[in-house]
Amino acid sequence: MNLNYLDTFFHFQNVLKSVQNHPSFLTLDYIEEKLLIAIAGAKRGGIPVLVGDLLAFTHLASQATLHGRLRALKSKGLIEYQSDLDGRKKYLVPSEKANRYFSMLGECITKLGQ
Repeated sequence: MNLNYLDTFFHFQNVLKSVQNHPSFLTLDYIEEKLLIAIAGAKRGGIPVLVGDLLAFTHLASQATLHGRLRALKSKGLIEYQSDLDGRKKYLVPSEKANRYFSMLGECITKLGQ
């Protein structure tokens, strides 16, 4: 077992907690966080995400709960809906606010290397 890796992990946890305790940091529950990561990760990979794609994440919660969490992310300004040309399909994309959220988390990781 490499103790250096353990130290690094717990140092990261401490930095993350200090950021999360900052009043300007967004509070997300576990399901919201997982959905937002899935949406942002897909966008970074160039993969379009439909609302129905995320409602299939029944390993996280029921469809009703997932839909409620998507509404919560929308109301927090973290995701945006975009329709296709005929308006039948709704795609989810991270907002600029979500990008700032992930940048803040990335800054935590960067601080570990200092």
